[in-house]
Amino acid sequence: LRAIEAFLDVRILDRSLKRFYLTREGEALHAAAMEIMRAYNKMESDVKMMRGRIDGSIRLSTIRSIGLYDLPVVLKRFLSKHPTVDFRIEYRRSTVVLEDVEHNASDLGLLAYPEDVTNLEVIPFAEDVLLAVCSPRHPFASRKEISAAELEGQRFINFDPDVPTRKALDKAFQRKKIKVKTVVESDNVETIKRAVEVDVGMALVPSASVRQELAQNTLIGLKLNDCTIKRSLAIVHRKGFVLTPAMNLFVRMMTETGTPAALPADGEV
Repeated sequence: LRAIEAFLDVRILDRSLKRFYLTREGEALHAAAMEIMRAYNKMESDVKMMRGRIDGSIRLSTIRSIGLYDLPVVLKRFLSKHPTVDFRIEYRRSTVVLEDVEHNASDLGLLAYPEDVTNLEVIPFAEDVLLAVCSPRHPFASRKEISAAELEGQRFINFDPDVPTRKALDKAFQRKKIKVKTVVESDNVETIKRAVEVDVGMALVPSASVRQELAQNTLIGLKLNDCTIKRSLAIVHRKGFVLTPAMNLFVRMMTETGTPAALPADGEV
């Protein structure tokens, strides 16, 4: 570092404090070095792809619901054909996914409700439906469908207020003039499902996240017969970022696989 500082006649690190900090020139040097590394990695991947090989690394930042239920299907297919690609996956809240991608801590981000994302490239890959679920001991358990109005006053296990799915639910309830009694809040869909299983309350969760519980009858799925609350899923990356062949293939597999947006309904919210 000192040799680079002498060569460029700038100070890269601020050494005046106990911890090192990059100076403004150091940050510019770091950003340029990362671009050089990306260009080198892309060149290496391109050459190997010409010889029929796809490898390299892909850094993913994903919200838990996609990482746990949508991503594994694609990863299994991808790695069965290209086992030399190295995936590094971080499970994050939506806000942190965006920060990871913006600050180059991740190459690609996977999140829900990307409609408000304007500073990144957005690639929609699937649409899921939020499904009402309850415990087998709940009064609704013997039914297959309910109206949205019947959620009025129900004890509810909800996502944290800053989670995009929660914001979408709040808007949907507001439009339908429905008030639920939120008794538990969490950013983790697994925590929400476990609370519903022990009959703490009902919840609306991504349909892809409860396939196993529905098959095992630990949760009861209830179709909303007068509305459908959809959840759009997308891949994001920095604008102008050149994807390597491995990343392009991963994006293509994600968009081709998608997620069934089943559970048709008469109306839509």
